[in-house]
Amino acid sequence: MDRASVFSDVWRRVIWANPELNYQLRNPSNNAAIQVRDTQRSRKASETLAGLAGEWGIFFFFRSDCPYCHRLAPTLKWLSEQYGIAVFPISLDGGGLPEFPQPSRDNGMAAALGVSVVPLVVLGNVKDRRLLPIGSGVLSAQEIVERIYILTQTRPGELY
Repeated sequence: MDRASVFSDVWRRVIWANPELNYQLRNPSNNAAIQVRDTQRSRKASETLAGLAGEWGIFFFFRSDCPYCHRLAPTLKWLSEQYGIAVFPISLDGGGLPEFPQPSRDNGMAAALGVSVVPLVVLGNVKDRRLLPIGSGVLSAQEIVERIYILTQTRPGELY
């Protein structure tokens, strides 16, 4: 038996005997365990978003002539209604969208943040004025909820 095979066999035995070394406990490869992990993460993410609603809001930068902005707007409206988190629509061209007919006109915030593409979604803390970019382009509700959870509740590398 070659040394690599022996090493591999010893390593798997060490992992079996020492669960704290088993990476699969945090990131399973088994389908049943993946489903359990994903369900738990989804529940935590939803609870987190509902809990953040008092101190955090979502800044939605858009243009009224942007088809991607029109597609993202209903998702943000739904998140606001579902979780109670405020959405602050900021129009770069002054126009509104059906879901946000009376947006705030950009007062220089977009330039300060370096907004170069729309739609752009940014999580903002109303108390300490922290801003956390969530993403640009059309995002699903699940992506937004998961990203907010990751940005506010985890350390880099924790879920990898």
